[in-house]
Amino acid sequence: MWPTRFELGGGWPLARTWTAIFPPALVIVILLVASAWAWRKSPALGFLGAWFFLILAPSSSFMPLNDLVFEHRIYLSSATIVVLAVLGLYLLAGRGAWVVFAAMAIGLGYMTWRENRSYCRDPNFSLGLAYERAGRDQEAIESFERALQTTRDDPWLYYNLAAALVGVGRLQEGCEHLEQALRLRPDFVEAHDLLALTLTSLGRMQEAAGHWEQVLRFRPDSAEAHFYLGIALCRIGKLDDVIVHYKQALRLKPDHAEAHNNMGNVLLQTGRLEDAIRHFECAVRVAPNYAGMQYNLGVALEKAGRVRESMGHYEQALRLKPDFVEAQKALTRLRAAQ
Repeated sequence: MWPTRFELGGGWPLARTWTAIFPPALVIVILLVASAWAWRKSPALGFLGAWFFLILAPSSSFMPLNDLVFEHRIYLSSATIVVLAVLGLYLLAGRGAWVVFAAMAIGLGYMTWRENRSYCRDPNFSLGLAYERAGRDQEAIESFERALQTTRDDPWLYYNLAAALVGVGRLQEGCEHLEQALRLRPDFVEAHDLLALTLTSLGRMQEAAGHWEQVLRFRPDSAEAHFYLGIALCRIGKLDDVIVHYKQALRLKPDHAEAHNNMGNVLLQTGRLEDAIRHFECAVRVAPNYAGMQYNLGVALEKAGRVRESMGHYEQALRLKPDFVEAQKALTRLRAAQ
């Protein structure tokens, strides 16, 4: 409604619980019922309701999409809202509505102009984005660096430069630019996310954990953030907290094979053998072609005295990865003991 704080990526979280799904679903149902009622009572109004839903349906219904929210999908559908607003205001205010329309046009036009300046302040920024989308990271870096010579206050510019640097393996430089993006905009969740991933790759787990916590502050339903925070906490020895976050990740995404596998490893370390086996079995069921998960299940089953079953999983690990030394040693040891 008001053109400000333009976002290149919406990052809308996936609703996975009834408490997240029910309120917007109720609003949609009410609007659908109202549109059907209006179609019978006032076909013109009913037409506007039908227009909104039918135009939006192909791109925003039940089809799985990578980006749940994207502003261009609403362009044509929003024409119905504009028509309703204009006609309603005109009916209420008569000819005086034109003054309001003029003021709105000036205000919205100014805000749009200001946002465009923020987004396209330097053509090098747009060129860098084009290179980045084409996978030409080195050329993207050069364009973003040229843009930085004239633009120093745009967090998205620092973020995109960092992403390109990370893409070519210049992780430390990427971290520095992401930190600058966060100085300009502390609630920049995409920058927290990428910085956490980069710090994880650098082995700086304490810092990574802090940024994953920031991601969860803005996106509490992110299974991946809970998962990666669990990894960071495990590396710094906070096993009780690790279990909490892996549980959250699995509550949000029950078929997260790596979360099941990592949870099994933590439970194995803390002596909860049967629970560990259960999670390893879930991991193998979801991702049967991962040799490491087959091996981990074999280890847990061996510890539980279920030797024949463990040998089967060691054998499966070797079928998937013939040079898996640990699995070969375990299988040789068990065969020798028989």
